[in-house]
Amino acid sequence: MILSQSYQRLRVMIGDVLQGDALRAKAMRGGAWLGTGSVAEQALRFNRNMLLAWILAPGAFGTMAIVLSSASLVDVLTDVAMTAAIIQSFHGTLSSGKKSRVHRVSMPF
Repeated sequence: MILSQSYQRLRVMIGDVLQGDALRAKAMRGGAWLGTGSVAEQALRFNRNMLLAWILAPGAFGTMAIVLSSASLVDVLTDVAMTAAIIQSFHGTLSSGKKSRVHRVSMPF
């Protein structure tokens, strides 16, 4: 009984915060989408790794750990925040030369 009442109160509070056109509501919705996307990405990575572990022979686990660690390190070091730079561009648009550079830098990774 108490648990269902608490759940209903929490649901109403969250609904009030996420609805509307206020800046706070937009920020909360954006954060919710980012959080959902991050959880989905991690779940997909976990499932991919489980599939690879199932397919590989036991002797290849160490090699796979090194490869995945190296790939993660390369991903972190090459995150040059192009998306943020494009969004925060002073003019709001990019010239064709800048677009091709962004594409070349971000595609291999």
